[in-house]
Amino acid sequence: MNVFNKEVEIVRPVFTIFFIIDTSACMAGERIAMLNIEMLETIPFVRNISIENPDIQIKIAVLESSNHARWITNGPIEVEQFVWICLDAGGNADFGAAFETLNDKLSRQAFMQSQSSFSPLIIFISDGINMNAGEKPFIALQMLKNNKWFKEGIKAAIATGNDANIDLLAEFTGSMDSVKKIKSGIIQYLIKEAMGAIWICLDRPIDLEYESDLQMIFNDRIKNFHQTGSISTTIPNNDVNDDDWF
Repeated sequence: MNVFNKEVEIVRPVFTIFFIIDTSACMAGERIAMLNIEMLETIPFVRNISIENPDIQIKIAVLESSNHARWITNGPIEVEQFVWICLDAGGNADFGAAFETLNDKLSRQAFMQSQSSFSPLIIFISDGINMNAGEKPFIALQMLKNNKWFKEGIKAAIATGNDANIDLLAEFTGSMDSVKKIKSGIIQYLIKEAMGAIWICLDRPIDLEYESDLQMIFNDRIKNFHQTGSISTTIPNNDVNDDDWF
């Protein structure tokens, strides 16, 4: 047997983008419409990133949250195969169920099966208003925060209204710096900067026993966010200046 003719499978590190999307009645009308537009524009943007960075496999998983939590995707889907189906809004928010459902899938036995996974990007999109509040969302969030994939992941939140509960969104991400108001291109911007943070640490795949500084790098990159007319898919850092989280 000629060992030089043996085919070797090259395993590409997987970068998974999780979207946790509030589809309760508070999101109805202009908010859900703007979200759908943003997602329709985001998917081709991520495909371009995938093309320009062929050494990384990018996947997308979408969790919808209203009266219950429901995975729109049956596991993470390669971005080249992903098709966005516009969402409707209705019902009451149940973030507790959403956090529990996400926690269940952030494991090697579920959505993080690849042995070469990077820390995921987790984007929570909501007005942060939980009509069925009580203690359940906070108990579930604390359980989620104990999940090592969540701790090592890059967390961001997008507020969808001027009346949004920013405190709840910041509790999810761990910092007000990583909470941004929805506007044209914001999802693309967050993905680009998350990839930039990944790029900085590319020679250090996720180690679940090591406290990653990816979130800190990401927060620093987006802290002074200023929306520009277009967003490049190139990865290197671009400094921006704006003191307002909006």
